[in-house]
This record gives sequence, C-alpha cells and structure tokens, in this order.
Amino acid sequence: MPAEWWPGLAAGLTLVAGALAWARFPPQLSAAEIGLVRRNAVRSAALGSLLAVGAALVALVVLRFPPMLDAPVRYVPIAEAAPGALLLRAFVLTPLDTAIPEELAYRGVLLGRLRRTAEIAHAVLLSAAAFTLSHAVIVLATIGQTNVRADLALLGAIGAYAAVFAGGVIFAVLRIWTGHLAAPIAAHATFNAAVLVGLSFGG
Repeated sequence: MPAEWWPGLAAGLTLVAGALAWARFPPQLSAAEIGLVRRNAVRSAALGSLLAVGAALVALVVLRFPPMLDAPVRYVPIAEAAPGALLLRAFVLTPLDTAIPEELAYRGVLLGRLRRTAEIAHAVLLSAAAFTLSHAVIVLATIGQTNVRADLALLGAIGAYAAVFAGGVIFAVLRIWTGHLAAPIAAHATFNAAVLVGLSFGG
C-alpha cells in the first residue's frame, strides 16, 4: 500500500506500454491470443470476481488465525490508513496500477507468447513463475511491515511466494478457461480489494 498514488500508476502505465509493445513485436499476437475480445466479457469478469471472493475469504481466515502466531497478522499501512484512503487504494488505484497492468502483461501477452511454443500446463506454470519473481521485493517489504516475528519471516516469505504462485496459476487458468482477460483482471482486483478491506477490520 504505497504512500503516494502516482508512482504506482506510472509503473502500471510503463508495464502496459511494455506489454503492448511486446505484443506487437513480430510475430504479433492477435487480440484473441491476449484475451482482448468483446464476447463474454461481463460473464468472465463475474466468474473471476466470484472465485476471488472465495479465495479472499480463505486468505483472511489464515491471516486472522495464523498457525504459528498468537495474534492476527497486522499490516501497519492498512491499520494506520484513513478509511477514505483505504477505499481509494482498494477499489480505484489497485485495479489501475496493479490488476490491469499485471494481467495484461502476465496472463495476456506473456501467456499468449508461451502458448505458441509450449504446452498449456507448461505455459501456465512458466507465467506463474515469472509473476512470482516479479513480486520478490514487494513480498519481503510487505512482510517487514507486519507483526510477523523475525524468526518466522522466512516461513512467512515462503508462504507468501507460494500464495502468489498459486494466484498466478489460478489467474492463468481463468484466462484460458474463459478465453477472456476480463476474468483474471476481475479476480485479481477483487481479491486484492477484499483482502485490503478485510484486514482493516480489527487491525
């Protein structure tokens, strides 16, 4: 949860520009290969959001009742955020600077490229691995702003990376299953918003 809004938007726009440039690099990806098609957009987004709500509930239960901590996980930026700032981050900025750029890059262009040369399972796993690697620094920074004890930080990081990888797999499967990028975008945005808002209660 960045202190300022503009660096995230700038990074998101940069990622979008880079992804679209790569999509146009020969051999070009078609709109259908990226998942940017008109048909079933609303249905795909609804399905992604529904699945994300279920996943977010599981994540919140784990964070509220962590197996090796005697208290819920507390993320300081959320606990100290004003309600308006939290809602802005959850429902406006996160979709714009995180969900849309990352899904276009990883489940749109990267997955589209991989599917041309690899089996579907391999393409899904490779795209999820790249997605996880891109979160290497932010995961560590996030854990550092929680109440997770130093002696459990490594386990926390491993768990967080595993969760990011699982998310990458789920988002990729949604993209392939629905044929539309709207599904993983909606799932990503809904999951992040639900976790942010959920962690604010009792924080």
